[in-house]
Amino acid sequence: MARAVFMREKEVTTSVHLSGAMLPTGVAVEVEIKIHTRLNISAYVAKQRANVCLVLYCGQNFCVDEPILQMGEQVAWLVPVWLASPREGRKTKIGEFVVDAQTGEVLESRERCRVLQQIAQALLEREVIDANEVKLLMEGKPLPEKPRTPPTPPPQVAPGTDPKVVRPELRPAPGFTRGENPAKA
Repeated sequence: MARAVFMREKEVTTSVHLSGAMLPTGVAVEVEIKIHTRLNISAYVAKQRANVCLVLYCGQNFCVDEPILQMGEQVAWLVPVWLASPREGRKTKIGEFVVDAQTGEVLESRERCRVLQQIAQALLEREVIDANEVKLLMEGKPLPEKPRTPPTPPPQVAPGTDPKVVRPELRPAPGFTRGENPAKA
């Protein structure tokens, strides 16, 4: 864990992912990271920018989650994008937008929206897609044809027997007893 101390003396603990660093094993390791930069775009604004991008270029069946600050070659907000439906809400995380923390620009927004739409469509059609299929979609290639399973035939009824038919029980309207009908207007 690394601690980030902000100008207002509010201390926040966050996780840091180290890649490409050779750390010794079996000994105590101390890692101190200091970054001095000005964040011109807050997490709230990054989330707003990603939402605007979704509405303009992707459509309605998407929503965003809380942004994650990424420190690398540039300081940026990673804004997770979820496939969502009005009835069921968030379903599946399908990608993320990268919002520049200095300028507020949503990087590669149109290309990311194209990929997000393709992933969402594939999920709606197939319900499940694997990593290779996501890679194909990100490269702009079509997915291989999904093998179709034949529909299940209805159960066979033995000859000479009547199939069971279930009919709903007729009930009186609320407030009336059996045989009593409302007065005609």
